[in-house]
Amino acid sequence: MIKIYYADISNLSLENHLDDISEYRKEKLNKIKPALSLKQSLGAELLLNEAVRNDFPDVSFPLNIKTGEFGKPYCEEIPFFFCLSHSGDFAACAISENEIGLDIQKLSAYKENLVTRNFTPSERDYIENSDNRDKAFTKLWTGKESYIKALGTGLRTALNSFSVWPERVILSGEDKFCIHSGIIENFFYSVCVKGESLPEVQIIKTAL
Repeated sequence: MIKIYYADISNLSLENHLDDISEYRKEKLNKIKPALSLKQSLGAELLLNEAVRNDFPDVSFPLNIKTGEFGKPYCEEIPFFFCLSHSGDFAACAISENEIGLDIQKLSAYKENLVTRNFTPSERDYIENSDNRDKAFTKLWTGKESYIKALGTGLRTALNSFSVWPERVILSGEDKFCIHSGIIENFFYSVCVKGESLPEVQIIKTAL
């Protein structure tokens, strides 16, 4: 099963949670200035904490979060993979037994130059022939972001080197990755997981 935790982070206060967050998160927060960005980053890790407490209550906090070769965070103390994302007043955390990527986005305006540079011909056709190009663009953008997050390579994998449309299964060498997309409240999301098929997706709203 994939679980996606999400929350409104607009009223978060950093001072109330300093004892709950990892050194990794504190270092990131020290480099962030805008108030909304601080809340987004903090909220994402608090959602990870919520997921860990629910499924693995014996794990101690704060978590010892490390990063892989290309900066993807992981934690050896928890027996699952996770991915964090945020947009606007929302943050989200996806967890799975397999490598996972998550991306959430508020509705974004269609930008022809961006689509031309980063999308494949089949993806461009889908967007340009859609009744609502903004929605089609945002949907596919979250799908592409979720895949490179699942890989753990970030933008070192060119966005135009793979397609999330029309297929929602992507081959990476001998590995398969499955993508599921949807809308939660006022944001789009895509979750990508390594495996032959997509597990059940459970969406959980929580208060931080």
